[in-house]
Amino acid sequence: MSSISDFFVLLGSFFFFCAALGVVRMGDFFQRIQVTGLASTLGAVLFFVGLMLKGANPWKLSFLLLFFFLTGPLVAHLLGRGAFRSKGRISNKTALDPRLKRR
Repeated sequence: MSSISDFFVLLGSFFFFCAALGVVRMGDFFQRIQVTGLASTLGAVLFFVGLMLKGANPWKLSFLLLFFFLTGPLVAHLLGRGAFRSKGRISNKTALDPRLKRR
Protein backbone atom coordinates (compact mmCIF):
# COMPACT_ATOMS: atom_id res chain seq x y z
CA MET A 1 0.00 0.00 0.00
CA SER A 2 2.93 2.31 0.62
CA SER A 3 4.07 2.28 -3.01
CA ILE A 4 0.56 3.18 -4.23
CA SER A 5 0.31 6.07 -1.80
CA ASP A 6 3.81 7.25 -2.76
CA PHE A 7 2.76 7.16 -6.41
CA PHE A 8 -0.28 9.37 -5.71
CA VAL A 9 1.79 11.82 -3.66
CA LEU A 10 4.44 12.05 -6.39
CA LEU A 11 1.83 12.45 -9.11
CA GLY A 12 0.13 15.21 -7.11
CA SER A 13 3.48 16.92 -6.61
CA PHE A 14 4.10 16.70 -10.34
CA PHE A 15 0.85 18.53 -11.06
CA PHE A 16 1.74 21.18 -8.48
CA PHE A 17 5.04 21.61 -10.31
CA CYS A 18 3.20 21.90 -13.64
CA ALA A 19 0.98 24.60 -12.14
CA ALA A 20 4.04 26.54 -10.99
CA LEU A 21 5.66 26.12 -14.38
CA GLY A 22 2.47 27.35 -16.05
CA VAL A 23 2.67 30.61 -14.12
CA VAL A 24 6.08 31.24 -15.66
CA ARG A 25 5.29 30.04 -19.18
CA MET A 26 1.85 31.50 -19.94
CA GLY A 27 1.45 34.85 -21.64
CA ASP A 28 -1.19 36.73 -19.69
CA PHE A 29 -3.04 36.66 -16.40
CA PHE A 30 -6.06 34.78 -17.75
CA GLN A 31 -3.98 31.92 -19.14
CA ARG A 32 -2.00 31.72 -15.90
CA ILE A 33 -5.14 31.53 -13.80
CA GLN A 34 -6.57 28.76 -15.96
CA VAL A 35 -3.42 26.65 -15.80
CA THR A 36 -2.90 27.07 -12.07
CA GLY A 37 -6.56 26.50 -11.27
CA LEU A 38 -6.79 23.21 -13.13
CA ALA A 39 -3.37 21.76 -12.35
CA SER A 40 -3.36 22.70 -8.68
CA THR A 41 -6.84 21.25 -8.14
CA LEU A 42 -5.85 17.94 -9.72
CA GLY A 43 -2.56 18.00 -7.82
CA ALA A 44 -4.36 18.55 -4.52
CA VAL A 45 -6.77 15.67 -5.17
CA LEU A 46 -3.96 13.26 -5.97
CA PHE A 47 -1.81 14.49 -3.09
CA PHE A 48 -4.62 14.16 -0.53
CA VAL A 49 -5.58 10.70 -1.82
CA GLY A 50 -1.97 9.64 -1.41
CA LEU A 51 -1.91 10.97 2.15
CA MET A 52 -5.17 9.17 2.93
CA LEU A 53 -3.68 5.91 1.66
CA LYS A 54 -0.61 6.48 3.83
CA GLY A 55 -2.82 6.40 6.90
CA ALA A 56 -3.32 10.07 7.71
CA ASN A 57 -6.61 11.12 9.28
CA PRO A 58 -9.12 10.71 6.41
CA TRP A 59 -11.73 13.00 8.01
CA LYS A 60 -9.39 15.95 8.22
CA LEU A 61 -8.07 15.39 4.71
CA SER A 62 -11.58 14.99 3.33
CA PHE A 63 -12.55 18.29 4.92
CA LEU A 64 -9.46 19.99 3.47
CA LEU A 65 -10.15 18.51 0.06
CA LEU A 66 -13.77 19.68 0.14
CA PHE A 67 -12.65 23.15 1.24
CA PHE A 68 -10.10 23.26 -1.58
CA PHE A 69 -12.71 22.15 -4.13
CA LEU A 70 -15.12 24.84 -3.02
CA THR A 71 -12.70 27.74 -2.69
CA GLY A 72 -10.08 27.08 -5.42
CA PRO A 73 -12.27 27.42 -8.51
CA LEU A 74 -14.30 30.20 -6.90
CA VAL A 75 -11.21 32.29 -6.19
CA ALA A 76 -9.85 31.68 -9.70
CA HIS A 77 -13.18 32.75 -11.20
CA LEU A 78 -13.38 35.89 -9.10
CA LEU A 79 -9.80 36.88 -9.88
CA GLY A 80 -10.35 36.33 -13.60
CA ARG A 81 -13.61 38.25 -13.56
CA GLY A 82 -12.05 41.16 -11.69
CA ALA A 83 -9.12 41.30 -14.09
CA PHE A 84 -11.44 41.15 -17.09
CA ARG A 85 -13.65 43.95 -15.79
CA SER A 86 -10.68 46.13 -14.89
CA LYS A 87 -9.41 45.71 -18.47
CA GLY A 88 -6.34 43.67 -17.65
CA ARG A 89 -3.82 43.05 -20.41
CA ILE A 90 -4.86 40.23 -22.75
CA SER A 91 -2.42 38.40 -25.00
CA ASN A 92 -3.02 38.31 -28.75
CA LYS A 93 -3.21 34.51 -28.50
CA THR A 94 -6.18 34.63 -26.13
CA ALA A 95 -9.52 34.16 -27.87
CA LEU A 96 -12.34 36.38 -26.61
CA ASP A 97 -16.05 36.01 -27.08
CA PRO A 98 -17.15 39.05 -29.14
CA ARG A 99 -20.42 39.23 -27.17
CA LEU A 100 -18.62 40.02 -23.92
CA LYS A 101 -18.35 43.64 -22.85
CA ARG A 102 -15.43 44.87 -20.81
CA ARG A 103 -16.69 47.52 -18.43
